[in-house]
Amino acid sequence: MHKIESQDEFAQWARYVNHADTACSPHKLCDLQDEFAWSDGKALKRLFIESDQTEKELLVFSIQKAMGSGTLLEFIKSYSVYRAQVVTEQEQDDINSKWTEVLQKERDITDKLDKFKLTLAVLESQNKALVTDNDNMTAEVSRYYQHNMELQDTIKDMQETVDKLSAFESHIKELLTV
Repeated sequence: MHKIESQDEFAQWARYVNHADTACSPHKLCDLQDEFAWSDGKALKRLFIESDQTEKELLVFSIQKAMGSGTLLEFIKSYSVYRAQVVTEQEQDDINSKWTEVLQKERDITDKLDKFKLTLAVLESQNKALVTDNDNMTAEVSRYYQHNMELQDTIKDMQETVDKLSAFESHIKELLTV
């Protein structure tokens, strides 16, 4: 018994099923049904899935005519599952691609955040050093200011002493001139 094993053989089988002589001869139709039945079902479904749109339409009518709607339904179901898998794989690839982009953006953001935290830590450290320097300078300025005030008080006291000495010198000169 001949088996359908290639795309060309499957298309030729479909053409024979739809040929006018086959419709008139139940014996020829039985031979074509036997040929289909003896062929590997999985291989036939694969060939059906791989066929182009024109061949697929011919195969649909031929399988319906020779083998009935139950068999046709199995082939259409196999094709539907195949198409669903193809679409699912494409969607999964898109999702994976987008997920990869999201993960890369997350890594970029994390890297930028780490750099920002490092910069912030450096700036905080520098700020602490500047605050410490500022506090030290403020304390030093305060000491200079206090020392300046003390010097001004000393100058004032010395000026008073000089004034007293000048007054005393004037008074002595007056006493000596009399």
